[in-house]
Amino acid sequence: MTYLEKIKLALADAKGRFVGFELVSKSLDSKMNKTKPCACAELDCKLKVKNPFYGLGFSYITRMTVRAGVEYANLATSPEVVGSSPSWATREVDSNGIVTYRHNKDCRKLYLGVAPTTGTKTVFAPDGAEVTDDQLAELKPFFKKSGEPTWLTIGVDSIAKAVINGDTIVDTM
Repeated sequence: MTYLEKIKLALADAKGRFVGFELVSKSLDSKMNKTKPCACAELDCKLKVKNPFYGLGFSYITRMTVRAGVEYANLATSPEVVGSSPSWATREVDSNGIVTYRHNKDCRKLYLGVAPTTGTKTVFAPDGAEVTDDQLAELKPFFKKSGEPTWLTIGVDSIAKAVINGDTIVDTM
């Protein structure tokens, strides 16, 4: 049984319950801008301030809670989500309403469709230690702006572990 099959089976069994996912560590550079607008008082200032943290090796881990169940299939076809459905993948819904996406150009890349209820990112310094509140305050002005998603696709290969019905599922390969 593949990792995705284990997760899908556990999600089908967990209908209506909350499920926790932890994604593998990624470079924080993907969530930061290389520059930010100048903070001077001139309204038409075109200067940019270079991000001193970009490329230094900061990383983050995402933890999210999602709700398991057939409403995923409905969420993925709701009017506000249809317009933002990924054009890069083919949508597949199994008999339990669990939505997966297969990348159109590389059919080996699989994504799980989830509706997050909560999510956090833990940021780590280049030395591997969790950043302090002061360090995080210095980093935040360079973060890309993002809204609260109602629907996400997460790469199956980026799921470090899933906690479903009290069982922890990890990829054993």
